[in-house]
Amino acid sequence: AAHGTMIPIEDIQFTTDPVGDSPYLGQTVTTHGVVTAVEAGNLLVFVQDGNGPWTGIALWDPPADLTMGDHVEITGEVSEWFGMTEIWPVESITVLSANHPMPAPHQLATGETDLERWEAVLVKYKNVTVTDPDLGWGEWLIDDGSGPAVVDDRYNYNYNPMMNQDLDHVIGPMNFSYDNFKVEPRFDADIGAVPMPPLSIFDIQHTDDPSGDSPYLGQTVTTHGVVTA
Repeated sequence: AAHGTMIPIEDIQFTTDPVGDSPYLGQTVTTHGVVTAVEAGNLLVFVQDGNGPWTGIALWDPPADLTMGDHVEITGEVSEWFGMTEIWPVESITVLSANHPMPAPHQLATGETDLERWEAVLVKYKNVTVTDPDLGWGEWLIDDGSGPAVVDDRYNYNYNPMMNQDLDHVIGPMNFSYDNFKVEPRFDADIGAVPMPPLSIFDIQHTDDPSGDSPYLGQTVTTHGVVTA
């Protein structure tokens, strides 16, 4: 691609290569899209153009302070970082306009396995349950009944996953690292925690744990009772 020719993100990402490598690997391209996620320190940035498959791409360490909603034009080299297509190094980046509306997240089933096309695209899982709150490295599992999907903690949300908790939704760009696709919620609103129903004091207290610890230790609960003292 000649320097300065605008290549849509979709063309950079679309591949029939089983490995998933971009057809533009090693080439310098110019493309554009809307910033959907920015890591603290600006390292990992996701940019998307449209909301279908192949429309997102990762930028690594772009030379500009970016904000979600920035519409940007990017020139840089197409690289593969352990299977994740990225533009790095980013030679130049220009903010064309700010406060651009976000693309609507694409709804996926958690059991979906053909995820290469959704790499770096905003996706949404609906009506899921936390099936493993701690896979290690800040990762956890959710399932809508179709199979597990991995959620990661690259961005700053305060939500603390709890076993068997129901979530209305989990939204974020689809990352790929350490041989796994994983969704990266950007803030608490990306994780629709459903409040737990009120528990009886018996439920909170009853335990078979030799230490006597409550099964709800560390969790916020609602209960009721009569003050006796």
